Amino acid sequence: MSLLLWILVLTVCLLALRGVSGFLLPLPWVKILFLPGYLVCVGTRAMVCGLTGVPLKKVTLPWCHGPPTEVGMPEKAILRSVVIAVVPFLLGLTTILALRAGLAPDLESEAKLAALEPEVGAIPVALGSSLDLVTDSGRQCADPAFRTFGAALFLHFAFSIIIFIAPSYAEWKRIAAVLGIGVVLLAAFDYLGLEAGFLSRGWWIQWIYGESAAESVALLLQISIGTLIVVATTLGLCALARAVLATKPDGAKKSH
Repeated sequence: MSLLLWILVLTVCLLALRGVSGFLLPLPWVKILFLPGYLVCVGTRAMVCGLTGVPLKKVTLPWCHGPPTEVGMPEKAILRSVVIAVVPFLLGLTTILALRAGLAPDLESEAKLAALEPEVGAIPVALGSSLDLVTDSGRQCADPAFRTFGAALFLHFAFSIIIFIAPSYAEWKRIAAVLGIGVVLLAAFDYLGLEAGFLSRGWWIQWIYGESAAESVALLLQISIGTLIVVATTLGLCALARAVLATKPDGAKKSH
């Protein structure tokens, strides 16, 4: 249950990133600079549209202005709208982890995620742990594993993908609903004292619910929070620079 709640925290972080950087996605230079993320976004959307029968109305080339894709979602297609929102998001995160395994296998998160429970008290715990993730990221930058070409390439790919898979509010509601259903079901099993026997067997379930999964979610959170901080800081500095430059002509007139 705690892992699902941390994934929900990850989606909230990405929703904030989308709110900050969403207006940049249609810009040609952004799509070219972060081409890996653009390709993952277009590829996953096209694949899911092909599987669900939802029309992919438009794909904007990287050097043209416009959103990467436009999906023609029919009315009353609740299940398909959920699939369109959830599957590309999961595939994007999976792609990041696969790239880490191929380009920088020694790059691991040293942060430990605190246990979360579905209650109000989980909010300050999540905020505190998120701040710890930021400080841990700063310490990990001194790790030799970060100072390799493979690590630099992986981080560029990861930042690119994170920016383009960050969900809109409409998509986030569907992703959060799926995670919420999972949390409710697990809470019900726990309350009733039930345990699904097949979940206790097999190496795959040990990986999903073991330390490897927690480390993967911690790494994705660090990348997401780091991307959010970098994008917000850069946009803030650009806004400050524009404001300063805009006041110079007035100051010059007054001096005369």
